[in-house]
Amino acid sequence: MRHIAANHKAGGRPALPRHYAITPSPGPSPLNNNKNFYQNFQKNFLADLKHLCARSAREICPGNKNGNKDAFILLRAPLLSAGDYYALAHRALTIAKQWRSQLILHNCPATAVSLRAAGVHVSQSYARRLKRRPLSKRRWFAVSCHSLAEVRKAERLDADFCVLGPVYPTPTHPGCAPLGLRRFAGIASAARIPVYALGGVRPEDAAVLRRNGAHGIAGIRYFWREQPKSRSGYTMS
Repeated sequence: MRHIAANHKAGGRPALPRHYAITPSPGPSPLNNNKNFYQNFQKNFLADLKHLCARSAREICPGNKNGNKDAFILLRAPLLSAGDYYALAHRALTIAKQWRSQLILHNCPATAVSLRAAGVHVSQSYARRLKRRPLSKRRWFAVSCHSLAEVRKAERLDADFCVLGPVYPTPTHPGCAPLGLRRFAGIASAARIPVYALGGVRPEDAAVLRRNGAHGIAGIRYFWREQPKSRSGYTMS
């Protein structure tokens, strides 16, 4: 199985870690119309993010042979307004930097540059509208993919890596048919950029997925499962 070399440093950025943590999204509560609810959500979400960064530094991403000890985290909150997401990202970046974590923002290249985030990750629907890479090589650029055709689109956009899935059934996307390990392996082995496996991934699956073409694993529950019990209204979706 062919693997893409991704442990080199490019453009002054750290090497790609083997784990990519994705934050859970806010639930369907009226965040934008309820100031007290949003403030409570933000407070608890950031406390849980700090816990994740600390645990990642100790346990999840203890460093690879090239000396990279940074956790890799995607801040995903699609139900927030642009203003609320900007405010949340600003505070989240302060926490991430304290723990040497690389924070990737979601679907907002300009905000990622403005706040000096580590990069941006775009959904497939966002990627379809792009004609070229939306930010410089100084920052990471990632794309969510579900097929080889979408991986090829990410490659044409000069993405640094993609996330491919769901590999296995997952409660976060109950209506989405999983790729299965065999199909995942076929797509990942054909990719010209590093691929993170996403969807129903368990800790014990990591080694198998890497043998089948994955650079690493991505997920919500895999990383967030040991967080303090949520008091804030976000969900594992």
